[in-house]
Amino acid sequence: MNSIDQAAYNSPWYLLHPAVKLGLTLAILVVVLALDSRTISCLVILAIFALLVGKARVSWRLYLGLMAIPLVFLTVGCVSVAITNSTLSTGIWPGVYAGGMWWGVSPQSLQEAINLLLRSLACVSAMYLLALTTPVVQLVYVLRLFKLPGVAVDLMGLIYMNIFIFLQTAQDIYVAQQSRCGYRGFAGHLTSLTALLSNLFIKNLQRSNACYDALLARGFKGSLQVLDEQYIVRPLHLALSGMFIASLILIHSYGGWICTLI
Repeated sequence: MNSIDQAAYNSPWYLLHPAVKLGLTLAILVVVLALDSRTISCLVILAIFALLVGKARVSWRLYLGLMAIPLVFLTVGCVSVAITNSTLSTGIWPGVYAGGMWWGVSPQSLQEAINLLLRSLACVSAMYLLALTTPVVQLVYVLRLFKLPGVAVDLMGLIYMNIFIFLQTAQDIYVAQQSRCGYRGFAGHLTSLTALLSNLFIKNLQRSNACYDALLARGFKGSLQVLDEQYIVRPLHLALSGMFIASLILIHSYGGWICTLI
């Protein structure tokens, strides 16, 4: 079990109906993408951080560590958005001339890059709100509840399982190499990494076959049959979710008017 699943199982939000959590996540994604507001994106990022760390009792170190992963890729992508070109040097900084064009960052392209970064981080936060409070077994339960094809649901569960078999196999090989003085110096890193990659596929295939044999030994006949837990949809949870979404829309619609009154 990985740290994300552990956080989901240990969270008090584990007891909430998974359909409510999925609905809230989808509603947040729709609002963030539809409104396209930096204010709303910042509010969503802060609100989800407060919900996960406060109410859902997720470790803030785990959450920030998970957020740092997409932040690196988003920053690189947004930097490329911020860089623009023009035939004139005015409004372009630092104004590098190459290929008959002036290259740099303009105020408009910088605004677009910031908007894209905040909107993307808000969407990632919404996805972590679901992932850190809803184990994959609950997601499978919701998909079955919505009458999705059984083959697609079973494939999702099996692929999810094999991903972590792959990661666990890589970690086991890495620990074994380190215990044998691997990864010492640049040449040692290259040698150990090459050995890891060359053996990873074989070891992972062996573990996957062992898991499949275990499924067959337990009566697997092409469909995963599990006992689903029973969840209750509480009106309070629906009301709070609706109030959160409505407050974001109201802030976007009347935020400027409220600021003028204050």
